[in-house]
Amino acid sequence: MNQPQRTIVILDNSEEERAIYRRYLLQDRRYRYQIWEGESGQAGWELCDRVKPDAVLLDFQLSNSAEIELLQRLCANLDSWRSCPIVLAAQDCQELNGLALEWRAEDCLLKGEVTPTILLNALDAALERQRLQRQLAYSRACQELSTGIARQIYQGARVTEILETTAMRSRQLLNCDRVVIYQFYPQGGGATIAESVASNQPPLLPSDEFHDFIFTLESICQESCAIANLDEVALSQHARQWCDRFQMKASLSTPILLPSKAPVATEPLQPWGILVAYQSSETRLWSVEELEFIENIALHLAVALERNSLLEEAERERQAQIQCQRLENQLHAIDERYNLAAEITRSIIYDWDIEADIVARAGGQERLLGSSIADAEPTRYWWNQRIHPEDRARVREEVQDFFLPGDRSHYGIEYRIRHENGHYICVRDRGIVLRDEHSIPKRAVGIIQEIDGSEIELCKQSERQQERHSLNSYFVSMVSHEFRNPLNSISGIAQMLELYDTRLSPDKKKELFQRMQKGIERTIELLDDVLLLGRADAKKLEFNPAPLNLENFCRGALAEVHIEEIETTKVEFTYRGNKEANVDKSLLRHILVNLLSNAIKYSPEKKLIQFDVVCSDAGTVFKVTDCGIGIPLEDRQHLFNTFHRATNVGLIKGTGLGLAIVKQCVELHGGEIEVSSEVGKGTTFTVSIPYGAIMNSA
Repeated sequence: MNQPQRTIVILDNSEEERAIYRRYLLQDRRYRYQIWEGESGQAGWELCDRVKPDAVLLDFQLSNSAEIELLQRLCANLDSWRSCPIVLAAQDCQELNGLALEWRAEDCLLKGEVTPTILLNALDAALERQRLQRQLAYSRACQELSTGIARQIYQGARVTEILETTAMRSRQLLNCDRVVIYQFYPQGGGATIAESVASNQPPLLPSDEFHDFIFTLESICQESCAIANLDEVALSQHARQWCDRFQMKASLSTPILLPSKAPVATEPLQPWGILVAYQSSETRLWSVEELEFIENIALHLAVALERNSLLEEAERERQAQIQCQRLENQLHAIDERYNLAAEITRSIIYDWDIEADIVARAGGQERLLGSSIADAEPTRYWWNQRIHPEDRARVREEVQDFFLPGDRSHYGIEYRIRHENGHYICVRDRGIVLRDEHSIPKRAVGIIQEIDGSEIELCKQSERQQERHSLNSYFVSMVSHEFRNPLNSISGIAQMLELYDTRLSPDKKKELFQRMQKGIERTIELLDDVLLLGRADAKKLEFNPAPLNLENFCRGALAEVHIEEIETTKVEFTYRGNKEANVDKSLLRHILVNLLSNAIKYSPEKKLIQFDVVCSDAGTVFKVTDCGIGIPLEDRQHLFNTFHRATNVGLIKGTGLGLAIVKQCVELHGGEIEVSSEVGKGTTFTVSIPYGAIMNSA
């Protein structure tokens, strides 16, 4: 076990006396003594300056008055060397005691009466008194420093000012060459943020080279650490160069720990930084009191930093609350302006979050509908339930059309909405759609205003007139194309028969007549389709249900489809259930022929088409399934519009009338038609005719 060491300087002009004191000291087994001897005041001065002893045994009777004056100066300077003198004298006299007190000696011993026990007891008592005095001095200094830190915080001093003051006072109290406060960064590294350095030493700031040494020091001492000789510590090459550059010989360090702010922390305290004191002139054996002092300073610094952090956080929260209140006031003012404008114009301003289906409304809802905004649910569904039943489907379809992916930004709809007292008022709903980078609608901002009912009717008439105009234009274009081809073909064949009648063989004439017949039939079919749609639009399409053998009729419709289209396509027909039904034969023919023709037309060769019919007491279901090109999603809501054709039909011939005819014929039966499709894989049309059109067979 290592013994603690005591360094003693003996100043006596008698070699024999010095040997006696050495022998007395070495009898003490508790300590390991390092003893230095001198026989003059000058020699004592040089020894004390070099070895910094713990105590000095001083012979008062060293020669003359000049020598005594030198010894007096030596005793006065022992405080800076942290040593205490013990005066030895040959006789007891009042003059000796007075001078001993003047020299601040710890004890005064008579040479003739000194024994090993007396000497060691005097030395122990002197060193213990000195330790207690230093401890008390450090405690007072620490208290004064902590009070000063608290005062600075209270007065609103910046953290850097507090740290700089702490570094300066700590260096003065420790009587060292340099005190540095270093802060760690959360992401790694750090910086020197405060330093106090002796006038004969170069400053570290603003250089940041200190961090390499600090991390080496941190790895050596996870807690407080006193290093008497840095040359004996394993340092990195860069850290060693740094110590040599600034002549660092000894260090005293302690971490500055703050409470962890992590939600789940493995350690309650986390290192904020490190407080380091340095001795540059020489090595230094740091005392326990000095280590306790620097630890107390680090503790007070941690409290100050934590308190300052809490004050800053409280100030940030206060500023955030002020900002929030300011924003709330601004929003309230904006809402008031919106409400005032809406009240004056009898309108409702809304902001619809489409994904969340949350609608924020402001304005004159109470004046418009008789109910306050507070009573309304902030959803589109709540509003839709108050739309007139006759307008609801149209509004839903138009809204869906507006909000499809694309570049449409503005919308406008007129409809009727229910007032709180039960009657309906006419409104115009206008707004803009806000889309993301993929053209998907995210928000809709709009205004709803009351309008005269005649305005809606005028708008509807205008829309119908515009739609009729568009249909007429398309009809003229379609007729000029669809009629011209067969008529040109018929005209050409007629001219050929007229000019070359005698030259054509009977087979060739027969072929030409068949082609003429087909052209005529195609023209007649197109005219029939147009006339049928015209009668349906004018509400003059007749519905004449009668008993019909449904299975035979379906087989006949399948056979009616052009034979040349079937030769390369297989149609599988299945029939289940009742044989007869009460249907309109003519309208049902249009339904089946158009669905089967489309299935064949849009399917690749040799692909199977499934035609299934189920007739039961609940109703009749016709299902046609193909493996064709499929129908794109964006075309499906317009699928049954007159002249509409899917965008992927390419060069496949068609007029866009077939499915419009099918829908009209199905609705006259009181039925429904549904479609399911996947592009590139096929389509299924399902027609359902309700029970009222069914006749059970015996």
